[in-house]
Amino acid sequence: MIPIPELASKTQEWPERARSLVIDSPEGYSYAAQLLTGIKALLKEIEVSCGPVVKAALDAHRAALKQRRQLEDPLLNAEKTIKTMMAEYFRNQAAKRREDHEKKLQAWLDRARAQRAAEVASLEAAGDHELAVATAAAPLAPQELDGDESVPTTTGIAVRKIYRAEVSDFAVLVRSVHEGRCPLKCLKPDMTVLNTFARAMGQTLNWPGVQVVEDVSISARASEDS
Repeated sequence: MIPIPELASKTQEWPERARSLVIDSPEGYSYAAQLLTGIKALLKEIEVSCGPVVKAALDAHRAALKQRRQLEDPLLNAEKTIKTMMAEYFRNQAAKRREDHEKKLQAWLDRARAQRAAEVASLEAAGDHELAVATAAAPLAPQELDGDESVPTTTGIAVRKIYRAEVSDFAVLVRSVHEGRCPLKCLKPDMTVLNTFARAMGQTLNWPGVQVVEDVSISARASEDS
């Protein structure tokens, strides 16, 4: 095992060696390959020297996280249950307020229409036909209805409405984007799927809007000496 200070000294020279490298011949390419295997050898030595310490720290970190989750999970589960119940109550109360408002509005409309009909009948009975016609055609005056829109307040609790979107029909969404009724950023390509097909089909992949890009991957094994 190489001591850490010696490893640190060895690794510092490698960036400059890489920057000064020139690959313009088979010999230069071969020398670059030797450098790569040397880097792999040093990386292997770093793993031997640092790996056990890192593993011990990682195991301790995982154990601490596991203990934390065991302590938190019952509380988070209870919190989720309570929040779900409170949100359901909030939605039910909002629906009840809307229903009450609609009932009050309908009752007011019924009274206003009955009053308007009585006014029109009175005008017709008095012989004022033109005014009766104008009164019947006139819109009803808007009416402010009292309603309790308040949300129960409790110390330490904040309630706010959050809106989110759900895709109910992806094909319709795609068509809407094509027709310009939705922005293009509503659609996100699945690169995992596209790359899977690209790896399987290679240059034969010929899909509209998709370009096959060929990358070069270089791998190296550790040399016997660094």
